[in-house]
Parts: sequence; C-alpha cells; structure tokens
Amino acid sequence: MRRVAVLLFVLVASALAAFAQTHAGTQSSVPPNWPTAQFAGAKDPGVQKALQILNQMIRALGGEAWLNVSSMTSEGRAYSFYHASPTA
Repeated sequence: MRRVAVLLFVLVASALAAFAQTHAGTQSSVPPNWPTAQFAGAKDPGVQKALQILNQMIRALGGEAWLNVSSMTSEGRAYSFYHASPTA
C-alpha cells in the first residue's frame, strides 16, 4: 500500500512539474487578490522562486475558482480508533 501511495505521489508531482515547465512563461502576472500577491515585489531570489512555484500550484488547482470555493461536500465513510478499538 505504501508503494502505491509513493508511486501516486511521484506521478502527480511529475505531472505538475511538467505542466509548470510548459506553462512557465504563459501567465507571469499575479492577480492582486491572490494570497501570494503581497510578495510579488520582493527582491530576494528565493522568495521569487517560492512565489513562482506557489502561483503555478494555484493555477494548476484551478486559479480563481479554487481560491473562491465557498462550500464543499464529500461523500464517504470515516472510521476512528481509540486504543486499538473502533469508536462509534
């Protein structure tokens, strides 16, 4: 199970890296309402690289649509354990 999780993580990270690399120069401006906009004027190269990566991540997640989610629902089952016994 752990191998599957690691493999899935590597595949997703590779896909995001490839997407970011191909779309690196297409949208360089940061919308002013994004949480990272406050760092856009920083001169430190480390801050600039982190800003670029975070903005690519936000774009990959859906940009404005992802930032403006007001409610979310999900379906499924959840279980919890306490002292190796399932709880109700």
